This record gives sequence, C-alpha cells and structure tokens, in this order.
Amino acid sequence: MKEPIPLSDFYETIVDDVKISVRHISVYVSLLYFSNLNGAVNPVMISRNDLMKAAKISRNTLSKCIQELQAFGYIKYSPASNHHTLPGFYLRKL
Repeated sequence: MKEPIPLSDFYETIVDDVKISVRHISVYVSLLYFSNLNGAVNPVMISRNDLMKAAKISRNTLSKCIQELQAFGYIKYSPASNHHTLPGFYLRKL
C-alpha cells in the first residue's frame, strides 16, 4: 500500500490560488478520498456518476471542474476508452 496523499498538501497549494472554487475543492477532495480508500492508487478509477454523487455536483459542473483542474495542473484526466471501462484521474504531486 502506498502512502496516502495528505489533504494538507492540497490545501497548502490552493490557499493562494484564486482560480480554485469550492466546486474544485469538492471534486479534488472526492478524488483524494477514493484514492486513499483504495490504497493511495493513482490513477483513481471511478465513474463520473460516483464522482458527481461524492462531490455533490451536477454532470455539467463536474465536466467543467475536471477540465479546469486539469488546466490548472492539479489532475490529469484520462477518459474511458469505451463504456465498459472507467475513466482515470491522476492526482499530480503538489
């Protein structure tokens, strides 16, 4: 099992980042939760529906947050190659 990614690393990084909103935080913390729950795996393999439910946001908001978190350098998103696989979310080292 890998060492869990500490939440404090994320918060120390975003404290001065004015681009980050509560929606981004909700998505990232949900990804961090699932990563740590599964032994600090990277990428986090989770359905968009499960991520929406955990982050308490809509599909459109999730799509926008994923794009922005990737553009801001917090995650790398790897879409599912077909409907039988899950997308991968790589949490970048902060």
